[in-house]
Amino acid sequence: MCNADPQQMDMLEKTVRQFLDEGRMFTAYDVTIETRDREGVQMRHKDVRGACHEIQILSDACDFGWDDPSGDTVEWDRSRVDMPGSRWAFVYHLASLDPSGYATQPTTAQPTTQPTTTTAPTTIPTPSSAGPTITRSDSGGKNDDGSFSTDYRDRLFIPTAFLRDAGLKAGDECHIICDKDNNLILLAADGTNFQSSDVKITTQRVERHGDLRLSSTTIKSAEIDTEKFVIENTQQSQTAVVKVAAKD
Repeated sequence: MCNADPQQMDMLEKTVRQFLDEGRMFTAYDVTIETRDREGVQMRHKDVRGACHEIQILSDACDFGWDDPSGDTVEWDRSRVDMPGSRWAFVYHLASLDPSGYATQPTTAQPTTQPTTTTAPTTIPTPSSAGPTITRSDSGGKNDDGSFSTDYRDRLFIPTAFLRDAGLKAGDECHIICDKDNNLILLAADGTNFQSSDVKITTQRVERHGDLRLSSTTIKSAEIDTEKFVIENTQQSQTAVVKVAAKD
């Protein structure tokens, strides 16, 4: 059950982003403790535990990977791990690491933006960077003029309606065609008609709600440099597609 208010959700999300940037193996409890100490707030884990697991960027990291500070996309996973006292917890970790020993790992105090007594398991000893404060305006989405903007991680949300009209539904493999010569991205159920040396084609699974998010790396591949995007359904090479381009 999620009892966190919007301000607490922003604080928790800030911590999750910090942990993901660090490549740190962590649980929802670690998120609560770090957030509570850094922000100097009263926060009971039982009240915000559900909220930690519902943070969108955490789900996205497990589904699509996370762009680390160096710009590389790394895969994340969530595993159920046994804990002392006949308990268990979900542990979030780099897909390349085995989380089974999480409960017995020695803990090392992690540097934070403020002094803290918190200790937490770590897998990669990199400096901590909590990053800028996240606000609701950082979520991107549709603007008043009909254009679309990226979120604070420079990812572009593609709504369900556009993908549905292109014949794509939750769980489908979406072909992403990045055309840098024309500075546009096409999303199609079938990428066969777009095979060319001039374009880069990757695939991405449509999320469970029928939408998906284009990463900053994908947008850069099409060399689209803008703060406002146009998303529309159209036909290309006799195929129904979603077209993403810069707003004029």
